[in-house]
This record gives sequence, C-alpha cells and structure tokens, in this order.
Amino acid sequence: HRLAALTHGSPLGRYYRRFWPGVFGGGLAAGVASSWDDGGGGERWWNAFRLTDPIGGPLFTGPDERIGLPPTDVCLPDPRPARTGCPEPKGHMGHLSDPDVRAKLDELGVAVRP
Repeated sequence: HRLAALTHGSPLGRYYRRFWPGVFGGGLAAGVASSWDDGGGGERWWNAFRLTDPIGGPLFTGPDERIGLPPTDVCLPDPRPARTGCPEPKGHMGHLSDPDVRAKLDELGVAVRP
C-alpha cells in the first residue's frame, strides 16, 4: 500500500465521533491507518491541531489510541511574532504554513513513493 494522510484542523475526533459514534467511533481511525501499514512500522496518518482551534482536535484518542505509531496527533503551537513575542492565535487557519506540517508532508510523500 502506498497511502498516507496528513490531516490538520480535522473535526473527525472532536465533532463527528461525538455526534455519530456508530459511524466514526470504535477505533475507526486506527483501523483505517493500520490497514495502510506496509509492515515497516512507519507513520501513515499524521494529524495536526492547535489548542486554539474550535473545530479541529486530536483524532487518535479512546479506542483509536491502539494505533501505536507515535506521534499521530501533534499539537502545534500558535506562532509568536518577533515584534511582540506573544502567541498569535491561529485557531483553525494556517496549518499548511507551519514548518512542522510542511516537513511532515514532504516526509510522507517520500515514504509512499514507488
């Protein structure tokens, strides 16, 4: 399998699982991610979120913790502009401008190349 996923600001864990547990609960995310495992033990699903995001959040919690491929949920810090030094809440925006997200996107792309 040459599949990998990078989600950011995903509502799957915070809202979908809460309101539709019969569809999105019971370890669904872990099951999907483990079905992509090629036996090499590498990450196949990386989920980024911020604490200031009212929509997105951790995905691999509860029954989905059994995935065992850390880190699958990564809490991104809000950026600190040099002019103030204070965190600038980004909430649900700007995940793709985060250098950690860009680096992971490149890493996952290399991992699934033929």
